[in-house]
Amino acid sequence: MKSNLDDSNDEKQPERKRPALASVIVEAMKVDSLQKLCSSLEPILRRVVSEEVERALAKFITSRLWSKYIVPLQRK
Repeated sequence: MKSNLDDSNDEKQPERKRPALASVIVEAMKVDSLQKLCSSLEPILRRVVSEEVERALAKFITSRLWSKYIVPLQRK
């Protein structure tokens, strides 16, 4: 048994149009290509990010050591 509210909601919703099969296939191919591209770029990006993090940490540690140990020695 449907209520009046359900009937009014059905009337307000337009019919959904189905996409053409060709457009669905093209979209699936695009997604597949993008996933393959991302998979091939991932190792390169990981290596670059790792190198940049190492370099930034090395700079940070060097500056901390410099300011903590070497600068106070020069003031004495």
